[in-house]
Amino acid sequence: MDETRPYTGLINRVIKVMNIFIAIDRRPYQFGITEVLYPSEIHCIEAIGENEGLNVTDLSDRLGVSKAAISQIIKKLENKGFVKRYKAGRNDKETLSRLTKKGRTAFDGHKEYHTSRDKEIIEMLKKMSPEEYVFFETILGEMEIYAKNLLKDRA
Repeated sequence: MDETRPYTGLINRVIKVMNIFIAIDRRPYQFGITEVLYPSEIHCIEAIGENEGLNVTDLSDRLGVSKAAISQIIKKLENKGFVKRYKAGRNDKETLSRLTKKGRTAFDGHKEYHTSRDKEIIEMLKKMSPEEYVFFETILGEMEIYAKNLLKDRA
């Protein structure tokens, strides 16, 4: 008898849920402004809004994407009027970014979006006992390690 068989359905369900979240996360959204922003753009806006003055390397580390990708996103955001780049006072080669008024509006809209969207899941989590919550958090931590290892193996 295959010992993994009882777990296959649960694994498939986890993958299905992840795929649904991936599909949701790929769709552009307005975030309180008239134009749509893609997840990579709004997450860059979020990182800059929470930590103005970060350079490309810092943003790359924070968002887990390459410096080249961050540079492209920042250039797009600057062209759209969400971000303003400027030279660091101490180093002419280093470029930093800050949000424009339009960028701040998108940043605030993104926060409101999460506040509204996350209410339902927060209510589910509140129903858990402390022990269930710790168990769930542990499982998610283990799954994160597993996923990171898979990603490394496929690099």
